[in-house]
Amino acid sequence: MVIGVQPASAANPIIPDRFVADPSAHVFNGRVHLYLTDDQTNSGTYWDSKSWRSYSSSNLVDWTDHGDIFSISGFSWASQYAWAPGATERNGRYYLYLPVDRTKIGVAVSSSPTGPFTDARGSALVDKARDANTGEEPIDPMIFTDDDGSSYMYFGTRTPKVVRLGADMVSTTGPIMDVGLSGATKYGEAPHVHKVGGTYYFSYSTGWPGQIHYATGSSPAGPFTYRGVLLDYVNVNTNHHSLFQYQGQWYVAYHKNALEGGGNHKRSV
Repeated sequence: MVIGVQPASAANPIIPDRFVADPSAHVFNGRVHLYLTDDQTNSGTYWDSKSWRSYSSSNLVDWTDHGDIFSISGFSWASQYAWAPGATERNGRYYLYLPVDRTKIGVAVSSSPTGPFTDARGSALVDKARDANTGEEPIDPMIFTDDDGSSYMYFGTRTPKVVRLGADMVSTTGPIMDVGLSGATKYGEAPHVHKVGGTYYFSYSTGWPGQIHYATGSSPAGPFTYRGVLLDYVNVNTNHHSLFQYQGQWYVAYHKNALEGGGNHKRSV
């Protein structure tokens, strides 16, 4: 150990030249990959961007920009609102779960974590007009795969939802269920699940503006019991996080207003 040498640390925001938000963070093939909403191209008066972006890093300091990795036009059945993405890997294929139109969630697939991605189904995985119990807005999808290989998608505003995914990762198995949550808290949006040992951690934004709270349970579908605050209020009216473990350390990615010209619709990760 060399005394007096500090470990490298990333500047915040980690993307200094573009407005991006809603990080979904994953470790694929030894690199951290972030999948993001592209605030740079929205109107500045609403979250109306039409594509998603990706960045990756091997040291959390230097980030490679992979550009637009998928856009609304890649879904023939969708028209607007490229909102907070989710991602996962299974059997060497990479899946993006993408909320569109405020009413649907689609899936795009690739053989590489940086794309190109294509529509995996030709239709929505979740559709408010078609499916029961989608809630007010089926948005903010997040995928968790348990130790037994079972995968679950969490999503929704105001009432958290969960549905089990098929082994193909592009279909659902069983009904959409409410996630049970108890204690001194309220759920707004941005669900996230991770597991340490036998304990499942369910974290989420409490609203607009919101803190990130967390709760614990013994099952991926809950019920979960409130435990405390993970991340305090940020200086925009949305709060959206992603937890990941890299090289033995736990991190949280999140967004806020951190660049000149930023604000509620022009956020930074």
